[in-house]
Amino acid sequence: MNKTSHAMRAPFDGATSSSVDGSRSPATTTHGPSRAGDDAGVEHGAPAPRADGVLGPEAWLGSDGEAVGLLDTYANSAPLTPRHARRRSRFKARQALRSITTLDRVRACGMTPHDSAGVALVMSEGAPGERIAGWRGVVSCGSVWACPRCSAVIGEHRAEELREGLDEWRRQGGAVVLLTLTMQHTREDALGDLWDGAAGSWRRLVGGKPWLNFKAASGVVGTLRVVEVTHGAAGWHVHLHVLVFLDPASSVRWHGVGGDPQFEAHFAALASRGPIVRAWQRIVGRTGFFASEHAQDMRPVSLDEAGSSLNRYFVKNGWDAADEVARGASKKGRRGNRTPMGILHNVTTGGLVDDVELWNEWEQASHGRRQMTWSRGLRSTLRLVVVDDADVAADPADGADTDASLAASARGDDVVLVLTAEEWRHVARTPNQWLLLEVAERDPDGCRWWLAASATCDALLTDHIPR
Repeated sequence: MNKTSHAMRAPFDGATSSSVDGSRSPATTTHGPSRAGDDAGVEHGAPAPRADGVLGPEAWLGSDGEAVGLLDTYANSAPLTPRHARRRSRFKARQALRSITTLDRVRACGMTPHDSAGVALVMSEGAPGERIAGWRGVVSCGSVWACPRCSAVIGEHRAEELREGLDEWRRQGGAVVLLTLTMQHTREDALGDLWDGAAGSWRRLVGGKPWLNFKAASGVVGTLRVVEVTHGAAGWHVHLHVLVFLDPASSVRWHGVGGDPQFEAHFAALASRGPIVRAWQRIVGRTGFFASEHAQDMRPVSLDEAGSSLNRYFVKNGWDAADEVARGASKKGRRGNRTPMGILHNVTTGGLVDDVELWNEWEQASHGRRQMTWSRGLRSTLRLVVVDDADVAADPADGADTDASLAASARGDDVVLVLTAEEWRHVARTPNQWLLLEVAERDPDGCRWWLAASATCDALLTDHIPR
């Protein structure tokens, strides 16, 4: 596969409407209120304008205070597939996050146009018969830590990049071990202090003699370091997962040890790990924390399985996994360790003050830090194309199936319609931000009657939709 195309587009989480008929006219839409306790057969209508013809803030809220769409039929329709539901979940979480985030760029993500040219709904082709819709011309924060949408798209891209790198290393005859480093913590430890301690200890470790000796004995070519953070009864827990790439031709041969080159490289690394574990303990101790010898781990990695096992790291720490876990455990009274996205899910669904404070601490402590760090030259060795996270997050398709992205990147995106900044403001603050994508994916021409039913956007029918 072409590596450049993978870097440009991440796996798809799109959506399609459960019921769209492009020939249906707005006049056939049943209007009138329908909430819990009303007649089941009555559809929701578009919000009614005030006497002056302007939609007031109350028009966007249902009786339960939850925002509803211009056509509530869509707001209540069930997504066709799990991946369709994922996009709705990400967009809804991002909307809820705007009221509590401490980060200006996250607050602007998916909301603020780049300039006065407007915001375009664009379409590309995915798998055979599949359309992928997205918004172009709107700010993306590119936060892998704090944005439900951007973190999911970037995580999928990174998982694919890692799979490609490991496949290349297997073709080159290399070997890999996974090193996990951690330190003890308490509820009183601030996340920023723990993170500084772990990151600083790693820098000092790889700059010291024990690590240089380990590199020589094991044939270390480079490392990929990933930071993982969770929160539980004992407070914040920061630990490092480090993939250590080994060249069997450069590792020390041990007398009496036989096997294939990869096995011998694994053996050399495991036999040499003691000094670096003890060095980690000493370095962590100097920062004021404690690292138990038995809590550190190194194990050989099968390159046939490494991609899928580390992909689970990116998946389990993203918004989609938090949403799935929360739905599966919604009736349980116990809470175990949570990922930051798990905390955000609790905030957006329950709004506990303690969780809001935890989330704000997370935003401030994680801002500007790296999640995934390649050692110098390793990406080149693995023949990977470097793509900035911001470019990945700005992909208007919001994630496309990996194989489909090959064709989509070559064809480009077709503009379905363009919204002015003012029109986008009305769309962006309601469920219409994702519902309009669903309409377009099902039937691009359906956007015309759908927008005709919107009192705020009817001018688009004559002024902004390409003919």
